[in-house]
Amino acid sequence: MVRVAIMAVSRWGDLAPYAGLGVRLQQGGHRVSVAADGRFEGYLRGHGLGFHRLPLEAVAATPFPGRPAPDWDRLAAAMLDAARAADLLLLTSLTSFGVHIAEGLGRPSLGVYRRPVTPSSAVRGRPYRAAVDRLRAGLGLPPVTARAFEARRRPICFGYSPIVVPPPGDWPPWYRAVGFWWPPSDPGFTPDPALLDFLAAGPPPVYVGLGDRSDLLVRAVRKAKVRALVPEGAGGDDVLAIGDVPHEWLFPQTAAVVHHGGAGTTAAGLRAGVPAVPVPFRADQPFWAQRLTALGVTPGPVPRRRLTVDRLAAALSAAAGDPVYRHRAEALAARLAPEDGAARVLRAIDLYV
Repeated sequence: MVRVAIMAVSRWGDLAPYAGLGVRLQQGGHRVSVAADGRFEGYLRGHGLGFHRLPLEAVAATPFPGRPAPDWDRLAAAMLDAARAADLLLLTSLTSFGVHIAEGLGRPSLGVYRRPVTPSSAVRGRPYRAAVDRLRAGLGLPPVTARAFEARRRPICFGYSPIVVPPPGDWPPWYRAVGFWWPPSDPGFTPDPALLDFLAAGPPPVYVGLGDRSDLLVRAVRKAKVRALVPEGAGGDDVLAIGDVPHEWLFPQTAAVVHHGGAGTTAAGLRAGVPAVPVPFRADQPFWAQRLTALGVTPGPVPRRRLTVDRLAAALSAAAGDPVYRHRAEALAARLAPEDGAARVLRAIDLYV
């Protein structure tokens, strides 16, 4: 039994797959704590996981005039406190500088990234550099250069399918795309009767999970002549606001999914075998939109800066109405189904610890 600490500074979309990974690791015989923002404590403990608080607000600030810069020292101190009770640290891309904490405490670490990024930012990235130098000094470690750091073998499990993102040919053997990690199931979930009635009352609806610009979304849905589910806002005969519903349950019952292209929602749509309409606007969203396009499961992205009623309506009509996208999505879901990314992390733990 290994005491595992997952350093998961994340918002909700990223946290849920790490919770699912933690549950699977506990089922494999390990004891798992997740270090995350305080608002997720009840959710994590509800799934039987331990919890340590990390100050997400300390690194969520944007360094514009009048706003504080991210406080990496505060995050590092909280990570160090969480790491003391662990035998193994699992580090995300945002907490990758935890390798220095692992070194200082004499613990092994394993990267668990959900995006195809490399770990060089752990020492060289501008937001981290000064904090890393102070952290190493406080742990009694000598300074380390970017060249020396990158020469070390840091095993990383990338939590997405190699079918969806083929690994680069120049990756070292200690980098592995292991397959997606899925959020833990909620055995107590019961769908609202109004949602069940809406699903039964007509053809499968599209799910529009953008959460903003509701008037534009409703107009596009009606122009495309499709029914729709939206997280919040006004409804009507052809549009239903449903609140928070597990994607695992909902997406297989939809004709298409409209989302910003985050890693978690992209993965959930691929798992469900439904076409997508990505509306990317920041971070890794354009990357995942590009991958969906390359896989042929979307008529193409509608970048948020170009979002109009006509463009969204055309994309909805194509995604929900052209069977080629559905057939490709279903075939891809069948290829993904046998993969077990969490099991491969379990094997990595046995190998490296």
